This record gives sequence, structure tokens and C-alpha cells, in this order.
Amino acid sequence: MLWGSLRFPTAEECRREGSSFGEEPDNWRCLAPDAPAGETPPPGAPGSEPPTSTKCNDNRECVEAVQELSGAGIDIRASRGCFDWESGCTSFVGSAAPAIVQYVKQFQSNCRSVVPSCRVIITGATEPGHVSHARDKAIADLGATPPVSNYIYSRIGTNDPTAYRWYKDKSADIYYFWETKPIHWHICFSSVYCSQAAR
Repeated sequence: MLWGSLRFPTAEECRREGSSFGEEPDNWRCLAPDAPAGETPPPGAPGSEPPTSTKCNDNRECVEAVQELSGAGIDIRASRGCFDWESGCTSFVGSAAPAIVQYVKQFQSNCRSVVPSCRVIITGATEPGHVSHARDKAIADLGATPPVSNYIYSRIGTNDPTAYRWYKDKSADIYYFWETKPIHWHICFSSVYCSQAAR
């Protein structure tokens, strides 16, 4: 199915489904990168409150990572609206954080070379509460927006991935894992980090 033919729900429709722009929605269309006119920008978008220093619990490493990602036009979502190293946050604390920032920025650049409208939304990084995410692992969760998914399809050779299965990038040491609860892409930016089951 071509992503351009799909209609994204409004924020109100997402809320009626039990999701919001500040949570991980069950419906991937609720991760639409551009809110309809008049909607409140999603948490993590530039200019939203509270400030990054508060969301990072004044952790300089976290603040620098979030500012660099935001400056590149990359959105960050967290169920609790925080970026520190706590469960429910989307964390950028730990030795892997700088690598994740660079890998995700490169991913968005590569994605835009194939799908110009590509805009990446990070929903998971180094925070605790996952089996495979950790402070020292270059692993990230990305929202499965249609542009991101179309780019990944071009890298894995199928547009109908099987859930909970690894797919290797056709020319890079990157592995993609399609998750459905909630729907998102779990990405290992090196085979070194992909030995455990996702999530």
C-alpha cells in the first residue's frame, strides 16, 4: 500500500483510541510527523515544554544528545515525556547515546534520499525496561511512519515484513525488527547488539 494514499487521524481521533501524541500509540498512523493545522505540537518537538534540561534531569550528556537530534529535525517521543535514564523515558544517557545520535541522523539523511518527506521519530533508545536496550548498545526504536517504513522496505527487500523477525540491511551492518505492540521499528545499528531478542 502506498503511504501517500493513507489518511492520518487527528490528535483527537488518536486520543479516542487511547493514545496521544505524547504516548506510544497502538495505531502507527498516530505517529504522523506533521500534526493537522491547529493541533498542539507533539512532546519533544522544538519549542515544546518543559525545557530539555528538565526532561533530561539536568544531565548534560542527555541535553546535548536531544539538542543535536532536535536540531536535525528528529522528533523524540516518550510515554512519560522525559529523556533521562528511567523507565518510561526515551533515554540518551550512557556510552551508546552519541553513537545512537549519529546513526539516527545518518538514517534520516539516507531515508530522505529515497523518500524526501522522511522524518524520523525516536520512541526508544538507552532507557531501562527493555530486554535489549541498554546504555552501552546502539539500539533505537523508531516510529513506523509510512516514509520510514518505505525506506526500510527498500533496505530489506520486502514491503510485507513478518512481525518479530530480524531483517538485515542489504548493504550495511544494520538489523531491523518489526514490532507490533505497539507498532514500531526496533533497529540494531551493529550486529554486535543483535544477539538478544528485541524488546
